[in-house]
Amino acid sequence: MADIKAMFNKMNNVTQNGTTDSVPPPAKGQKGTIEKIYQKKSQLEHILLRPDTYIGSVERATETMWIYDKTKECMTQKELTYVPGLYKIYDEILVNAADNKQRDPKMDIIKIDINQEQNTISVYNNGCGIPVVMHKEEKMYVPTMIFGHLLTSSNYNDEEEKVTGGRNGYGAKLCNIFSTKFTVETASKQYKKHFKQTWGSNMTKASEPKVKESGKDDDFTKVTFSPDLAKFKMEKLEDDIVALMSRRAYDVAASSHGVKVYLNGERIKINKFKDYVDLYIKGKEDENGQPLKVVYEKVSDRWEVALTLSNHGFQQVSFVNSIATTKGGKHVDSVSDSIVKSVLEVLKKKNKGGVNIRPFQVKHHMWVFINCLIVNPTFDSQTKENMTLQAKSFGSKCNLSEKFITSVTKSGLVESVLTWAKFKAQTELVKASGKKQSKLKGIPKLEDANDAGTKNAHLCTLILTEGDSAKTLAVSGLSVVGRDHYGVFPLKGKPLNVRDASHKQVLENVEINNLIKIIGLQYKKKYNSMDDLKSLRYGKVMIMADQDQDGSHIKGLIINFIHHNWPELLKLPFLEEFITPIVKATKKDKEISFYSLPEFEEWKRDTENHHTYNIKYYKGLGTSTSKEAKEYFQNMERHRIRFKYGGATDDHHIELAFSKKGADQRKEWLTNHMDEVKRRKEIGLPERYLYTKDTKAVSYSDFVNLELVLFSNGDNVRSIPSMEILRQFYDLRLKYYSRRKDYLEGQLQAEADMLSNRARFILEKCDKGLVVENKKRKAMVEELIKRGYAPDPIAEWKKRASKMQGLTALEEEDPQESEEEPEPQEKGKPVDPEKAFQQLKEVRKFNYLLGMSMWMLTKEKKDELLKQRDQKLAELAALKEKTPSMLWRDDLDALLMKLEEVEEKERQEESSTNKKSAKAFNASKKNRKSLMDIAPSDNGRRVEPKISEDLIKRIQAAEKAKIKKEIKKEYDPDDPTGISPSSGEKKPRSRVKKEKVEKPDKAEKDGLKQTKLTFKKEPKKVE
Repeated sequence: MADIKAMFNKMNNVTQNGTTDSVPPPAKGQKGTIEKIYQKKSQLEHILLRPDTYIGSVERATETMWIYDKTKECMTQKELTYVPGLYKIYDEILVNAADNKQRDPKMDIIKIDINQEQNTISVYNNGCGIPVVMHKEEKMYVPTMIFGHLLTSSNYNDEEEKVTGGRNGYGAKLCNIFSTKFTVETASKQYKKHFKQTWGSNMTKASEPKVKESGKDDDFTKVTFSPDLAKFKMEKLEDDIVALMSRRAYDVAASSHGVKVYLNGERIKINKFKDYVDLYIKGKEDENGQPLKVVYEKVSDRWEVALTLSNHGFQQVSFVNSIATTKGGKHVDSVSDSIVKSVLEVLKKKNKGGVNIRPFQVKHHMWVFINCLIVNPTFDSQTKENMTLQAKSFGSKCNLSEKFITSVTKSGLVESVLTWAKFKAQTELVKASGKKQSKLKGIPKLEDANDAGTKNAHLCTLILTEGDSAKTLAVSGLSVVGRDHYGVFPLKGKPLNVRDASHKQVLENVEINNLIKIIGLQYKKKYNSMDDLKSLRYGKVMIMADQDQDGSHIKGLIINFIHHNWPELLKLPFLEEFITPIVKATKKDKEISFYSLPEFEEWKRDTENHHTYNIKYYKGLGTSTSKEAKEYFQNMERHRIRFKYGGATDDHHIELAFSKKGADQRKEWLTNHMDEVKRRKEIGLPERYLYTKDTKAVSYSDFVNLELVLFSNGDNVRSIPSMEILRQFYDLRLKYYSRRKDYLEGQLQAEADMLSNRARFILEKCDKGLVVENKKRKAMVEELIKRGYAPDPIAEWKKRASKMQGLTALEEEDPQESEEEPEPQEKGKPVDPEKAFQQLKEVRKFNYLLGMSMWMLTKEKKDELLKQRDQKLAELAALKEKTPSMLWRDDLDALLMKLEEVEEKERQEESSTNKKSAKAFNASKKNRKSLMDIAPSDNGRRVEPKISEDLIKRIQAAEKAKIKKEIKKEYDPDDPTGISPSSGEKKPRSRVKKEKVEKPDKAEKDGLKQTKLTFKKEPKKVE
């Protein structure tokens, strides 16, 4: 037990008095007593022992910093070796002197003297002196207390808004502690006293204060100190640290308005903040070799901002209450973000389609200068290099004027960012460039030439086809010319117009990137000679597109793609096209190919017996056969057309056709083309066409003016809205309404016939005139036919309607192929029963009569059927009175009524919701306004909606589909208007669950039970 207790005592280190000592035992190898290991220091001792906590590092540091060059009379950057701690204690005294300007606006002089030889530094200001009076609580003079005792300050009242640099109560005391000698001299006009006191040995010794009477106008404070160089591992004040201290004198001159600053007896020539900014940019130039422009604005008494361009990333020079915030802070972020936001709005307008520019990328080109006064600023350390106070607590706002922002956008910043963006875009494009390699993987549907990317690559031709069908044609042709020097790649639709496409669109366009990789093109590279072509995977590109307007557009887009990025390639024999016939005229062994419709029309006019030729039109490349493809490639010289460059005129015409900037010129170009076509027709001249029998090459200008113009003109016809199309639409709609009318008349007549037959059947059955019991099916059907009953009228009508629709569709598809005409059938005329039975192979078509249950054989059912028949006949008569246009108007009226119902329902639901919301809202917040006050008025004037033609078409199509669907419903015996399940048609499976029918009790009250007629099974063959 004693051992356990001893163990716990050892673990917990319990002392005799019962308290727990948390001090761990000395580590192994650590010599000395507990007292030497665990020490308590005074604050002064702690500052001297750990100076980096208070003044920063006391080790030498080498950094590139700004200093004032007396020779050049400007600020220059230089690599300096200095001790940050020494620089900081000097800065504390200097900031104190600048702070005095905020306390005493009459202060106008600061004198700084740095004596390297004697190792003394003094800072003087003629502002209001320190009160020379005894502190009643501390029993010492105020200067003695604030310079010789730690944690004393006039800045501890945070409720007071101060725009000074002092905050924590260390400042000047730190300078005193790290000095071998520290003297304070001050005179107070208010107290008419002069005070002087000296400290030594790192503030451990102090002389008695000397106090005497002063003159009436005496007001100043002067601090003279000799840094303890040994603490900073220095032997003397070195040139680098002196240069840095001297630059701080210039900082104070810039940030302290109305103060003359003297350095070593010489006044610094800075009267305002703008003068200070000019020292930084003196002799500096922008990317274009022009002097940097400075945009400056004094926003208020507390804010001054200047901006210029930076070629070395974001730079800032800023001051908060005369403190140099070399690392920036929230004040710099606030101003910079405001400028960046405005610049981005301008960039979005000027950089449409370019690289996406983000805020930090704009900031990267800015150099800002800020001088501000912040209320009670906070910093991340005692060195005060980074201001951390949030913008909402600044005590003032920096609202930059529109004039300043406009000047910034004109300073070259926008152009600099755009230049960078363009460079970045080009860099990204270079990364996306192709390269010469023999094997290329990862590109679907590419049929690469065997020699592509090899030493014989310049002999290879890449055939670009319009789609997969054209690729099949080209591949068939390769069996003639071989695959060594020919590759095939199908284009998916039309290529991108890269001239006006955004950078993102180009980079993300798979088609364009594939072309670049396949051909081996490199962005920014110049292809000026045939030797340059040898760096590509293919020495030529052949465009194989349909000989129609869209095919012409595809050719133009490929030309535009090459011209926009590598215009030099158009001057070389690089681009070609492969043309195929549009029309072929054949007569016995004679075959004539035409490559343009005007050429064919001209041949027809000149050939009297053209009607004896077999004419074949080719809709596209896909309509040519494999045999024809081989014929094309066997006669390659006839089908290969080379594009030739004709000088600057060609460049102009390509840009005219594809540049957005040439919209006005393009209008004039199209107008001239239409006028020329009209003029040639009037004087009887044939149309101009590009390809003749002898055509071997065409210029880019001729291609644009004679072929591509046809697409542009046709595109306008298709794209520009025209009222003329409504006439075609109107005629088409009337045509289908006429068909619909015929369809509905036939349907109503068939339904009326069926109802009439069923009523007559019931009547004859009840009168015993018709006996069907105990007879064979064939005999029953023969009896029905003999009595004039027709097969199921609805089923027969549907069969006739289906046949008519099939023939009509065939006629519309190709009127010449439909030679057989359907037998004319008078609408509503019953089918001849005898004839129907002769054609009938199955007797199930009479099940609409024989399949009725016993419950149908009642007078009530007979009367009901006759009533329904009369209704159908009345509907039929009313329908016959209407014209197709009247049916159309009825549908439009029904649509508008339904639309009105839907909108009215929506308005009521919205009003109901608003009322409920208002009621709930008022219940919780009675004092607030009701939502009904701002809700839409129920009595408001309704604006009639404009219903588009497309919407009307869709609604009418839906109604038509609904009617058709209802007609196709299977016959229900309980529904006389339905279609008999015995009509021979297969009943479609319904997805709607059938409702369970409750079975009646076996023993009903009247004791009756329904009896069913039993019929024998129908024999397989009718005798």
